Amino acid sequence: MKKYKYMPEDFKDMGGLDEDLHAFYCMLEQYEIEKTPGNRGFLRNQYETVFYSLKHRVLEGFIDAQVWDDVNEYLGGLFDD
Repeated sequence: MKKYKYMPEDFKDMGGLDEDLHAFYCMLEQYEIEKTPGNRGFLRNQYETVFYSLKHRVLEGFIDAQVWDDVNEYLGGLFDD
C-alpha cells in the first residue's frame, strides 16, 4: 500500500476504523489501475463506509470533529476526477 496522509495505523483500536480505511485505500489503488464505473461505485461505497465510521468515532469521543472534517476532505479529494 502507498503512503497516505492518514494511514490506517493512525486509527488503530477505534472500532474498526483502521480496517475501513485500509479497505478504502485498497479500492482506491484498484480504481487507479482500472477506472471503470463499477470500480468508481465500489470506491464511493467504501468512502461512505469510512465517512460513517469516522462519524461514529466522533460520537464515541475517539476523534474530534475537526479530524473528521480533515480526513473526509482528504479522502474525497483522492478520487475526485
